Amino acid sequence: MGFIYDFFNPLYRFYSFFDFKEKTIIDIIETRMINFFDHIYFDKKYTADYLSKVQYILGDKNLSDICKYEAGLFRNESEQWTYLSECYKEFLKKGLFISNFKAVNIINYMHSSINKIIEFEDKIISGSSYIDLEIL
Repeated sequence: MGFIYDFFNPLYRFYSFFDFKEKTIIDIIETRMINFFDHIYFDKKYTADYLSKVQYILGDKNLSDICKYEAGLFRNESEQWTYLSECYKEFLKKGLFISNFKAVNIINYMHSSINKIIEFEDKIISGSSYIDLEIL
């Protein structure tokens, strides 16, 4: 019995390594885009958590306040990325059978979410440029 396991286990691992879950190009695009949104969400959430922890370590009150402010911005931005991902999933779930009204609503929500993400990024960038000027 050990011989059979030793023979088939490497073959199964080799097969499972190359067994793609996506079957068509549309499946690949769907899953990769959803993963892209989720990766950005986790990056922004990790940054927010890091800044929340660092704000208590810093000795300077101004830097602590900036870290707290930017942690809130990153947290809000990560929520928008999650919302964008959910809208995208809903849009793909309906597929060709989506009504025009539903499609327009989802696209409007996605547009609104992207605009909020851009707002948060502008605030983050303007805050970090302010810090750079203060240090110089």
